[in-house]
Amino acid sequence: LVAPYLGQKPETIVHALTDPPGRSGYLDLYPRESEYGAFQDYMLKMGLLDKKIDIKEFVDESFAENAYKKLGEEITAK
Repeated sequence: LVAPYLGQKPETIVHALTDPPGRSGYLDLYPRESEYGAFQDYMLKMGLLDKKIDIKEFVDESFAENAYKKLGEEITAK
């Protein structure tokens, strides 16, 4: 879906997201500050960002916490 917007072949995008295994993935879709921090560090290393942002201001976990509560689910790890 995103290949035309990124100007890349679909297989290139899949490779970038899956090699090495575990590079990216959000099994429970919970927005963890640590995951966004690691992603930000990677983007800085690759030259895709000029400077760090305050992750605490960027990530709002409350919507996910409320959704988990509404569904009666437990957050597996924070």
